[in-house]
Amino acid sequence: MALKRIYTFDEAKGLSLQRVTPTEVIPHDEALATVGLTNWQLATLYVIELEESATDSEIGFALVMDRTTVAATLRPLEQRKAIRKLPSRGGRRGAVALTEDGRELLGQGLKIWRTMHSRKVSRGVEAGAATPQTSDNISENIVKIG
Repeated sequence: MALKRIYTFDEAKGLSLQRVTPTEVIPHDEALATVGLTNWQLATLYVIELEESATDSEIGFALVMDRTTVAATLRPLEQRKAIRKLPSRGGRRGAVALTEDGRELLGQGLKIWRTMHSRKVSRGVEAGAATPQTSDNISENIVKIG
């Protein structure tokens, strides 16, 4: 699967190249905190799941993050045993893959995220806003780059 770039993990915006404001991310982070995740950690788990495994560089490319931010995002996931390091390829930095705990955590996080999204869609429709993209298959909404 070709790598994609996403700025936001927001299905209403089609996981497109759009920046988000803190007011859009904070409610998701607060809801995801119930399972010990942040929005960025959820997005990172999702990218790793999509790719089956990913290097720091690939995660950074997909989520438009610098190396320091990727490392800071991966560290707590590794401590929770949600991801595991794979042997390096040809002396390069090794990739990471989800563990069973990581897949379970991703599932819990996506359930919370979808609940938050459905509330947001409901509020938008009630307010007369344009109907956003609402596919349950998140990967259908990812914008492919390159």
